Amino acid sequence: MALHVGPTTGEKFISQNFILNLLTLFNSDDLRERDAIKNIVHRIYSKFTFHRSFMRKSLTDVLLHFIYETDHRQNGIGEILEIWGSIINGFTVPLKEQHKVFLSRVLIPLHKPKNMVVYHRQLVYCVSQFVQKETVLSRVVIEKILRCWPVTNCQKEVLLIGELEEIVENIDQRWYLMVAVPVWSRLAKCITSDNSQVTKTNNYLGD
Repeated sequence: MALHVGPTTGEKFISQNFILNLLTLFNSDDLRERDAIKNIVHRIYSKFTFHRSFMRKSLTDVLLHFIYETDHRQNGIGEILEIWGSIINGFTVPLKEQHKVFLSRVLIPLHKPKNMVVYHRQLVYCVSQFVQKETVLSRVVIEKILRCWPVTNCQKEVLLIGELEEIVENIDQRWYLMVAVPVWSRLAKCITSDNSQVTKTNNYLGD
């Protein structure tokens, strides 16, 4: 639909209520439906620039609702983060303060849910985009990820080790030295883990 509707016509028929109703469909159990909705939302955002600010706010609201007002069983978070990945990729440098706030108050807290595995790949991409654009953010990102470290969830622990590896690979030595102590302190604890997969993943990072 969005492919064949011009901006003038779109302003008349693709309203804010239409967009909000569209976003509710992300909670569908049907993966194919969620993927189709993702593509439609992506195209609306790309084509109808007058809706972009509202769409960013609405997409943020969905994520905040998931983080703070649900039992973390909501569908569609991975698809929404995939849309955000494209949006973040288009951010110019230096980053606006509102974008850094999104990183701190939305993306970082998304590391806390136990079922993070279902959207972690998309989350890592979003966070990595921020760090690549402004390396200085690596310090606060790593510090906050370490605060989200699980106590008994080995699968989540493996994912976070991999995320730390990706972040560290994308920063220069100056910033690495600022985060080296807390990172290696955490990895030292992982070495003693009873879970072989955690230990194996940790050893890869140490190579």
